[in-house]
Amino acid sequence: MMPFFQIMTFVVAQRPQTPTPTPTPTPVPSPNMELLMQQIKFLQDSNTQLTASFNSFVSALSLSFVVIALVLGLLGAFGAFFYGKAINDVKQSTGALVRQ
Repeated sequence: MMPFFQIMTFVVAQRPQTPTPTPTPTPVPSPNMELLMQQIKFLQDSNTQLTASFNSFVSALSLSFVVIALVLGLLGAFGAFFYGKAINDVKQSTGALVRQ
């Protein structure tokens, strides 16, 4: 069995040297790169238009919910008024029949 000191010197001796950094090449515009840039621009424009369209859809939908809520509220108020009037008429007619 090897002593601990000999094992550590073996491990340290086997340590790889730090690699030298390789120079990065400057990108050369190619037709594929230009096509990709055009596609990205198209997708960005499409996303902007889609966002605007969706926002207008949401605002129209919320406006329609408000209109429907107002119409149902008015119908409920008219229904309550006429229901209350009908209940009063029934009370008066039953009261008159009981008194006779």
